[in-house]
Amino acid sequence: KLREYDAASSGFFDDISDLETNINTGLSQLQTDVAAFNGSFTIPSKKALNWTKAINTKWEKRTLVMDYVNTYGFDRATAETLYKLQEGILEKADKENWSNKKVLYEYNRLIASFAPDSYVSTRWKAICGTEEKEERDKLCKEYGLSSGDIETLEKGIVTQHTDSEVSKDFAHEAVQIAAFTEESWDFISTDNAVHNLSHIVNEGLEHEEISFKGDVDSGRYSDSDFNSDLDAINYYKRATADKADRDDIFTIGADYNSGISDNSINRVNEFYDNYDYSGIIFGWGKKSGEDVVEDIIEDETIGSNHISSPYSDDEKEKHKKDFYDYLERGEKKNVK
Repeated sequence: KLREYDAASSGFFDDISDLETNINTGLSQLQTDVAAFNGSFTIPSKKALNWTKAINTKWEKRTLVMDYVNTYGFDRATAETLYKLQEGILEKADKENWSNKKVLYEYNRLIASFAPDSYVSTRWKAICGTEEKEERDKLCKEYGLSSGDIETLEKGIVTQHTDSEVSKDFAHEAVQIAAFTEESWDFISTDNAVHNLSHIVNEGLEHEEISFKGDVDSGRYSDSDFNSDLDAINYYKRATADKADRDDIFTIGADYNSGISDNSINRVNEFYDNYDYSGIIFGWGKKSGEDVVEDIIEDETIGSNHISSPYSDDEKEKHKKDFYDYLERGEKKNVK
């Protein structure tokens, strides 16, 4: 970890000269206005205030890059490349007026496509829109990445995805978020048949089966997996809320991760809040999020029975207990 920090830290202040220039511009403007003060200030032109936009952009980039470094353990080069991909997608989103869901889908399906052994197969292509290498790389280049950038992501994302020491799995989060958007439907395609079948066999719980329920049913999980499950759900809800601005869609995630890190946000409580059911009318049928989550875990669908079929009843119960234990541990302090 110290070596990783040493490699990344050398670039922390690469942009300091640009920042100094913009701050000096602002100070000069302020001094000029104060010197000319005659009882009121004249608001500078939009062009004269370009330095504020430059500082805000630099700060946003720093926030996002440092989130990738601190939260996921990426090196600086990978973090910078992820930011570059985000900016390329947002540029197209602004031109074509994409919804927040479309932005989330495009970014996260590409991220998941960089973990092909896990997430590029018939099922994942249909549900999450992941792509084979050729199409993935073509899209990345359309969003401004170079061949070198793509190689950086290939190495960085797979390494992070397979690292058992990380507290959150970036690609695992990404594939869930892409699926939650339901943006992978084609007008007519065999993928639609696979997508429909997945909804049918999971009996309305497809999103949960891709997430926490699937981890429990499969018996393949860790605290890192559960962290990524809950965080994907919580972040997705925040990023697609009515008041969420498309331009802030990625900083919403960074701010959430920061809150998780310092425990100003509790992931388990927010997860339960997201599953609260207010009832049909006048509170009839109302259920707490905790009860709803338990119902989801206990529900035996065609899909869950298939996934959990290699295990005995005792083993299945242990998997459920492990998840409930994780939730209990995380109610007061976020699990690392």
